[in-house]
Amino acid sequence: VHLGTRLPWSLHSSARPAVVVESPSRFRWLGGREEERALGGLAEEESPSRPGDPLHRGRDRALAGLRAILGEARGVSAAMVEAARAYRPTADYPRTPLAAGLRDAAALLTGGLGTRIVSLEMTGFDTHAAQRGQHDRLMAEFDGALTAFLEDMGSRPVLVLAFSEFGRRLAENASAGTDHGHAGPAFLLGPPGIGGLHGEHPDLEKLVQGDPDWTTDFRSLYGEVLEGWLGVAMEEALGKRYPRLGIFPPR
Repeated sequence: VHLGTRLPWSLHSSARPAVVVESPSRFRWLGGREEERALGGLAEEESPSRPGDPLHRGRDRALAGLRAILGEARGVSAAMVEAARAYRPTADYPRTPLAAGLRDAAALLTGGLGTRIVSLEMTGFDTHAAQRGQHDRLMAEFDGALTAFLEDMGSRPVLVLAFSEFGRRLAENASAGTDHGHAGPAFLLGPPGIGGLHGEHPDLEKLVQGDPDWTTDFRSLYGEVLEGWLGVAMEEALGKRYPRLGIFPPR
């Protein structure tokens, strides 16, 4: 489930589409009896085909699929709204967009819906000018929201993967900011025992057009989380194997 208005590239899939929801408490099925009557009426319309004809069988399969989607949409929307409304956090979340999203994430993860992955985006890091003040404010918001979320989840097993869709250049530009760069860090938070630096520290004497070069393929990080945390073979999602990072013990 992605909590937002658009699906990020990190969740695009040709086989397993993600659900995009701006707010779980407002995720409602907006259809009504008209749609149900329309689908039911289609089954009763006169058709040039007869029962048993390939055309008739194909139409029935299509209608059955549409009815299944209709029923699932109604059921999922009701369950998601109920989970969001019934949730009572055990931590005080700051009044920030990221904190509100993480509170919704906690409701989905603990609401018995079967949700295993929740995605959120935090914007504002495109700091081409006056970066220092903006970055301090953004990182304080990031820290406060995640602190409340992890406190709220308590002893429940949860892993947070935080990464940027772009890196930043090493040198400051003429506007007291930094432009898009070649590489960037990722953070893992949650279970004990995973602390420390994994992968190589960037060599500031070996730059790519003035930028630090990446040392870890992001697919290795995805694969590490897939196999070490979710128990899914990385080939199923990534198409091939990539070197493990050794953050989690082999299963």
